[in-house]
Amino acid sequence: MGMWQYAQASEPEKHTKECQFSQKFSANFDMPKNVTVNENATLPVLLGNPVTKTYNINCDNAFVPVDKTGFLVLKWHPDIINAGRQTSDGIIVPSNLPGIGILITIRRQDGSVVPLNTYGGGILPLRNPIFNNQKSQDHAISITAQFIQTAAPIQEIRMIKARPLFQFNWVAMHYGVPVSQGDIATTGSTFVDAPACSLDPGSKHTTVTLPDANRGLFKGKTTVVATGQPFHIKLNCYVKSSIKISFSSHQKSIKYAGVIHSASGSGFAKGIGVQILSIKTGNPVTFDQPFILDTSEDGRSTRLLQFYARYFQTESRVTPGKVQAEGTYLLEYQ
Repeated sequence: MGMWQYAQASEPEKHTKECQFSQKFSANFDMPKNVTVNENATLPVLLGNPVTKTYNINCDNAFVPVDKTGFLVLKWHPDIINAGRQTSDGIIVPSNLPGIGILITIRRQDGSVVPLNTYGGGILPLRNPIFNNQKSQDHAISITAQFIQTAAPIQEIRMIKARPLFQFNWVAMHYGVPVSQGDIATTGSTFVDAPACSLDPGSKHTTVTLPDANRGLFKGKTTVVATGQPFHIKLNCYVKSSIKISFSSHQKSIKYAGVIHSASGSGFAKGIGVQILSIKTGNPVTFDQPFILDTSEDGRSTRLLQFYARYFQTESRVTPGKVQAEGTYLLEYQ
């Protein structure tokens, strides 16, 4: 890794004019007031609308000796140097909310992305060389800031605070001390609309294995076999909310509450389904009807939504075989 050295020019009188921003300098990015998090999205995922600013820079008669190379230097805020994350699109700047950052992307006039780094600030050559016989040069760069979700779950903090980002410096390589052109920051606060709870990864695909049951246990329609199996859905919650759940299945019984018919075909049992019950209420679930099962409190907590699966006889006669019943559930938070 090379080192950039800034030293006083031996002929300071030739520094007739430094590069300057042509328009009135606007330092801040006004970020969206609200962003919505989708807990099922594939991470990382961008949030809200991007905010882009274009900066026009005029370099008129600036003295750049020897190699005729000048730079606009991005001097990152100190915590970004240590905690920023480099990507192919720029730098992800951390926010006060774990799991959400700010993606900073810089593009040249031709639309190409300027490679950035986090060590000691990103160095941005406007053109290499940007001077030709000390003639006037105009340049433009665009900087985009957009929230990005990098991890799940989002914790109980729901407000992204404004933060400093970086400072523009102009410098001629090996000559002259950096000249500050202003500070860049985000402004305002952004509310994160995220679910009160997130589904624990281990509960996204739940398999419940019922024990074998002798055909002699099935005495007729509506017979239930007590040797069932409890199971739970695990939630990680962060704020106070009523938790609703609804079950559905394309194999659901129209006649019997909470019963899912077994798959049919060679090797599958006939006349037997699987009934789902809420352990909390002791009643079979009603398909496609949300019901409140729990209430989370403010602050981090874990909730286990507990259920019970058991065999249920749906026909007068039972044919031995495998029983396979599939269903889905939908969670709502209010």
